[in-house]
Amino acid sequence: MKCPHCGKTFNLSTTPPADADGPGLFERDGADTSKDAARTVNAGTWRAKVLDVIVSSGALGVTDEEGFRRMDIDYSRWGPRRRELHNWGYVQDTGTVRPTVAGCESIVWTATAQGRDEAARLNSLS
Repeated sequence: MKCPHCGKTFNLSTTPPADADGPGLFERDGADTSKDAARTVNAGTWRAKVLDVIVSSGALGVTDEEGFRRMDIDYSRWGPRRRELHNWGYVQDTGTVRPTVAGCESIVWTATAQGRDEAARLNSLS
């Protein structure tokens, strides 16, 4: 792949050279404040709405299917947001599963303390 910024050619199956430059092409180590800002959940976003559904499910938790059906959206909106929330430590796998409508097992997700705190922060903005 050729970088549109510097013109260097990179094989994306390998690590780019240390002097590679090009915003958006490769993840960079940023300042802690930048990383924190990237993990911020903004009120009114799909991420905030998914977090709200998971937090409101309490200890019972919610499967992906239950969550996107509750929000009346499709999985393509729910799934990526729930994965981000999981990667950031806002939601956790409970270690239990429940059946989907099709009879498949689906992971049950609950909010972590950090996720509940973030949801409370968002609710205080309303």
